[in-house]
Amino acid sequence: MGSANEMIEHLETAIALEYASQVICQPYIEEYTIVAKQLNKLIQIWRKF
Repeated sequence: MGSANEMIEHLETAIALEYASQVICQPYIEEYTIVAKQLNKLIQIWRKF
């Protein structure tokens, strides 16, 4: 989960430093956000066992 959040931060940094455009990075940010949410839900379910 940390790696997904870290990747989002790297993409946002790339946008801020103008290494990549928002148009290119936004779909990746959205996908990594979904993955992070899925992992968070999985971790919550595992903790119940």
